[in-house]
Amino acid sequence: MASHVVVSGGVEIQSFCFIGVNATLRDHITIGERCVIGAGTLLLKDAEPDGVYIGAATERSRVPSSRLKRI
Repeated sequence: MASHVVVSGGVEIQSFCFIGVNATLRDHITIGERCVIGAGTLLLKDAEPDGVYIGAATERSRVPSSRLKRI
């Protein structure tokens, strides 16, 4: 499977990411594969692959995998 990367305004977004409406991303960060960035989130640093980030996210949120549903 090919990996796609989008770079816009200094933000690198890797494959299969979901970014909610009104999320604010700091310049010069990388969002890893399969990340979920919640609506209204303020993301201040790089997002690790498979991470879920919500609120004023300076670190990965602790969401049990049992609460996540596969699309």
